[in-house]
Amino acid sequence: MTRTGRIATKAVNQYRRRDVFAYLGLRYYLENTSARSDQWVRQVAPSLALRRKSPGYLRVDHFKEVHAEKGVLHRPIFLPAPNEALAESALLDACAEAGRAFSPAKSVFSYRLSGKEDLSGSFQHYMLGLKDRHAAIAAACRGRPGSIVAHLDVQRFYPSITCERARKAWFTASQASGLGKAWTEVGDHLLALHGEVPDGKPGHILTGPMLSHLIGNLILRDIDEEMTGNKVAYFRYVDDITLVGDPRDVKSVVAMLEDRLDVLRE
Repeated sequence: MTRTGRIATKAVNQYRRRDVFAYLGLRYYLENTSARSDQWVRQVAPSLALRRKSPGYLRVDHFKEVHAEKGVLHRPIFLPAPNEALAESALLDACAEAGRAFSPAKSVFSYRLSGKEDLSGSFQHYMLGLKDRHAAIAAACRGRPGSIVAHLDVQRFYPSITCERARKAWFTASQASGLGKAWTEVGDHLLALHGEVPDGKPGHILTGPMLSHLIGNLILRDIDEEMTGNKVAYFRYVDDITLVGDPRDVKSVVAMLEDRLDVLRE
């Protein structure tokens, strides 16, 4: 059997964690031995993705929670078709190599792009970020006697991001990081198609594709950098924000963050 290339392996391992349909689609796609090579993933998959005029995403409902009144609730997740998943994997690999604006602030512990030797997925394993965040929060509590801990949850964060805002953030980061024109075009095209998915929220990015996680970090980057080094310790994991500090300072920062996040959702 032909050995699977590095980037295709990352794509398969990224989706095998929980998205069985995307994972199986990739496995069938990669039965074509040519598609397993890094050359195919870097050149052919993005080219095919750019030619697609209609979005190729499958809606699946993931368990969210059990509500006291509404019963079992689910979250709609949109999984990319196999070729789009490979194109995304190649794009994120290029972003990881470019670094700079694509590297999250030190206060962010989710969706860190993985290095070349890490084949576990396009992003580092989520448990690594969770452990680092817990350790950082614990250290902040020990170093700030008398502090309080506040937790904010940004409700429906991804569906609130418009494709227009996402594409603007993408172009800004691509330019700042020196990402090539071809890769910038691939990312822009994929984001444009997000807003055209029939079952999605028109004009907004999707929850599920790996590119959306990178975009989420880019959208919140200004806030992350502003809060890093603030007198109130700040920690973010996806759309969960934890603050540690003096009660009055924390209250002030919570009000400021709520205002800033409301603007992002407009």
